[in-house]
Amino acid sequence: VFSAPPVRSANPSFVILLLTVTSAKMPLQKGRYVSNIIVFGAGLVTAMLLGWRNTATNTTTALNGCDPSVLSELYLATVAKSVTGILLETPYYFPFEGAEDKSKAEPFNAGRRAEGLDWPVYGLTMTGLMRIENIKSLLDDVLDNKVPGDFAECGVWRGGASLFARAVFAARGVTNRKVHVVDSFAGLPTATNKKDNDLWSRLNYISVPQEEVRRHFEAYNLLDEQVSFTKGFFRYSLPTLRQRVPDLKLSVLRLDGDMYESTMDALFNLWDTLSVGGYMIIDDWMIDVCQQVRVR
Repeated sequence: VFSAPPVRSANPSFVILLLTVTSAKMPLQKGRYVSNIIVFGAGLVTAMLLGWRNTATNTTTALNGCDPSVLSELYLATVAKSVTGILLETPYYFPFEGAEDKSKAEPFNAGRRAEGLDWPVYGLTMTGLMRIENIKSLLDDVLDNKVPGDFAECGVWRGGASLFARAVFAARGVTNRKVHVVDSFAGLPTATNKKDNDLWSRLNYISVPQEEVRRHFEAYNLLDEQVSFTKGFFRYSLPTLRQRVPDLKLSVLRLDGDMYESTMDALFNLWDTLSVGGYMIIDDWMIDVCQQVRVR
């Protein structure tokens, strides 16, 4: 698996791509499933047990002292491990193998889940813990350095990564930035060029209705005026977003379109909204056709 460290954009005339690695996306079980709703007290205890990169050297003492920064880190640790399905150690599907057939689900594997190499049967993201932590790191950086702009994700599945971004804003008391949740909420489009194929458009498991994603935000008490939904295939929905928000500015842009065309549509419509010092993530960089995208 190839990975590259985050690269900050240095000039608005260029797109600097943050290459985060992912396994190719695959279909998963549709329908209702368990949402790991966070109860604050229980969530803190769980996070204390699971840890968050050794945030506090003495968690018990810090909690007794009500250190707000430690509480925030513990909250985000719990959200991260909840949306990825780690808290309940949920089973998984291998990519493209047996998705939507629970009899073919494999037992929880901590290593695969951390790297995002599986598709959790019950969970809100396929991103994996390491890439969720990457989102937090980038958001912390743009907030600490006062890089202007919202967070946007194009291709959200069940919404877990966008939900986590909203949790970061909430934990840090950020009220002037939005999370833009962009998806067709009906799966991927049919291929219109030779670089892509129609495999993606036939994967029903990745089709999650907008109403379901909204319920997930509600379950975490994170659905408010700072969350904006844009529905439709990118070639149609992103121009609409630009018209609706003519002064759109992004500090972190996450692309998860799986296909060459979807990735190009997102780049074409949004690359110029990225602030100097901001970040762009192409989650599917390990897919050959996604490495062929260009903005001239």
